[in-house]
Amino acid sequence: MARIKELISQLLVERSHLTAKQSSALISYRTGDHLKVPDKNNRVLNEKIITKGAYYRVLEQARKNAVKSLFTVILLHSLDIIDNDSWDRMSELSAFLKASSDAEEIDEKTARRAVDQMQLAFDKILTIKHLIS
Repeated sequence: MARIKELISQLLVERSHLTAKQSSALISYRTGDHLKVPDKNNRVLNEKIITKGAYYRVLEQARKNAVKSLFTVILLHSLDIIDNDSWDRMSELSAFLKASSDAEEIDEKTARRAVDQMQLAFDKILTIKHLIS
């Protein structure tokens, strides 16, 4: 079950404003996995023990990047650069990917194609046409 979910996460991280380490830190914090270490001065990240300070630095970088990304999307929508139809389509694609990966209902090829479709949709939304004078 985890294979498709991991693949989709990897494909999305590659195209996101988060690093793989930052994404892992957010997930481990949400699940509490970062606390599964006997020493209270350390944390677990990607199955490695790191110092508590290093873990929280990565986590804070992830949080800041995620918040900035969310504000960027909201800004683009409020400026009508992302119109309501595109907004709805993004939400539908996101829900499809999440539901499909949670239930392992899609294969690797379909997962890759869905993420590629998201990329094409985003590229189309933000196409910049050069005027030649």
